[in-house]
Amino acid sequence: MASAKTLAGMRKHFAQVLRAWGGKSAIHIKITETIDEMGNVIDSSQDSGTTIYGIISPASYKETYYAPGTIQSGDLTAFFWYTDTDTDVVVSKQITPNTSRHDHIIYEGVEYYVAQLGEIAYDVKTTSVDWEPVFARYKLSKVNEE
Repeated sequence: MASAKTLAGMRKHFAQVLRAWGGKSAIHIKITETIDEMGNVIDSSQDSGTTIYGIISPASYKETYYAPGTIQSGDLTAFFWYTDTDTDVVVSKQITPNTSRHDHIIYEGVEYYVAQLGEIAYDVKTTSVDWEPVFARYKLSKVNEE
């Protein structure tokens, strides 16, 4: 994905795109699971969900971004703000040896799990030559209802 050439270029650009396209709202749910020695989930909790805004569209079968055969009917591509903190959307994150976190997104009444973190767009930091993550591309897959 792209990087900014001027300070705050990506941040301003993404904010402008969200305003112009009306940034679609979704519910972001963080799920924490604890497993036992056998790998069975022994405890699961989730937060009540937070409204987030992003650019959400159907995933394209033609994109070279995804490996062949990994796109299923109903999968989505989404762009959300990214700050590399605990409030961000994550695919899966090991918290302790027996505890992990993964995220779900509810969009238009359908629940998806965050299946893949793709590219991250970066901006120039104000204090150094370093780069600051601004927004990221995610693959969302429908949660199978059993």
